[in-house]
Amino acid sequence: MAGTMERFFTPGETGIAETLKREGVVFVDRLLDEERMRELRAALERYERDVLPTVPPASNERFADGTLRCMRDLHEYEPWFAELANGPVFMDLVRSAVPWEPQVFYLETFPKPDGAAALPAHQELYTSPVDPPDFIHMWIALTDVTAANGGLAFYRRSHRLGLAPHSSQVAESVGGRFYGVEPEILERLARFRVEPDYPAGSAALFDCRTIHLSGPNTSGRPRPVLVIGFRGTHTSVLSETELVTSVVARYLREELRLDRQPVDESHDQLGGDAASAERVRRRILEEYDVAPTTAEIGSLPPAGLATRVVALLDRRPQLR
Repeated sequence: MAGTMERFFTPGETGIAETLKREGVVFVDRLLDEERMRELRAALERYERDVLPTVPPASNERFADGTLRCMRDLHEYEPWFAELANGPVFMDLVRSAVPWEPQVFYLETFPKPDGAAALPAHQELYTSPVDPPDFIHMWIALTDVTAANGGLAFYRRSHRLGLAPHSSQVAESVGGRFYGVEPEILERLARFRVEPDYPAGSAALFDCRTIHLSGPNTSGRPRPVLVIGFRGTHTSVLSETELVTSVVARYLREELRLDRQPVDESHDQLGGDAASAERVRRRILEEYDVAPTTAEIGSLPPAGLATRVVALLDRRPQLR
């Protein structure tokens, strides 16, 4: 379905909110003009050159060969991006699309270099829990985007299904494992899949529960995009320990192939073995650059493991 002809709204046009609510995604044309995109591309180059070397390592991610995969939370380290994200171009669009007052949740950029692999189908709410889930994701093309350079595909109306089961999949684009929506679910939703071509400056605005994916980039050039998350001012996000608890519980569920999220049981109580404990330990290490001991992973429930991870994170400045 690459290159499907989809309706693109213009900012301020009626029908945006209705379409987002019904379909889970709405496409918007001419959100940024060429002058604004030139300013944005220059600001991204300046950020990568001057600011990125000064911010915490967790604020960016790289491929195995060192190529930049993404830069995160630019608005927290550079006022220019904070002003951009909170400016009328984006805020007016979001306010026209949702029935709640928005605030910026995150701001990221993904250059997707030539040769980058596909990213499996997933939901933003799976990795960024917000309560209640009044949270939308804005994906903005900074160049023309098609299936050839890593286009974005959606499963319309999938937001109505809630949070879908995700399973382990190999994705070279993230340097190893990536947990995507189970293939059986995608097969059942195949008739709802759409993948339009995106003119530079256009955007996809979608619900945090809408299933989506991006294809590989085989174009010979990078495919830069800007991503902004917005959540309702009335929503809450988890504390650091609560967030790590949800991540650790997910690792246990996935590595032990459980059909539910563990709450009070430890890895050993759930029937894990030495191999699964090592997989959990390795994933914690990859995500946080610290890890509990194998014994702690075996004996502590998710909240206890999370408390230990946060304690290790708090000690890192003194250990270095």
